[in-house]
Amino acid sequence: MNESTLGNWLARARARQQNVAPAQPEGHGPVSWEEHRATLAENERLKAEVELLGKLSDFQREATVTDFQGFSASGSNPRDVKERPAQARGM
Repeated sequence: MNESTLGNWLARARARQQNVAPAQPEGHGPVSWEEHRATLAENERLKAEVELLGKLSDFQREATVTDFQGFSASGSNPRDVKERPAQARGM
């Protein structure tokens, strides 16, 4: 157990015994409702971003070189490109 954890527990216990609110670290006081809501919205946005990045990572892992054969900068989807027969790929 970390020493600071034990120290925090003891400080809270002593404060409860004395009916005094424990001291909060500087900058960790109550926040406004607007700030709380903004933080929740940012949290949802970040969760969506993590989910998207996970899906992109899965796609990249599944993608192979043959997925991109014939892919051009014209904006065609590499998944729409028909795979060449094994002979044409040199197999």
